[in-house]
Amino acid sequence: MRRYVVQAASSTETAGNRNRDKVHEFFEKMAPEIHNRPEWRDWFALPFLKAPEDHPTFSVFFSRQWQDTLAVSLHNFLAIVFQCMPRPTLAQYQEDSALMLQLQRENMDLRSRLEALTGAGAAPPPELLPAQPIMDDFNVVAQ
Repeated sequence: MRRYVVQAASSTETAGNRNRDKVHEFFEKMAPEIHNRPEWRDWFALPFLKAPEDHPTFSVFFSRQWQDTLAVSLHNFLAIVFQCMPRPTLAQYQEDSALMLQLQRENMDLRSRLEALTGAGAAPPPELLPAQPIMDDFNVVAQ
């Protein structure tokens, strides 16, 4: 939220009143949520400052270093979250299909070896089953 306010406040020089209105709109909409938070108390003065990037309370938030650190921290957080989450079942469809084909081929190979060792004329190995297409007709699924 701070990044949004900083971006809108720093863009007021180029976009004029439109972004200043965005800062006011942010505080109007978010006031019920953030007015009791002590870390946001000083931020309510930001829309009324002529040069908020020069104010000692806000200057660190207008620095490129803080913005880059925030972006890297968010990226790292999301990377960790996505690493810890299990893959969706649908995303594993191709891998599961390839594994099935490999196991079927291996099974056929082992059957042919067994057949060669025993010399028995057993039934021919079953054909490989083609990968089933993904069912996308939700009407059929519902029935």
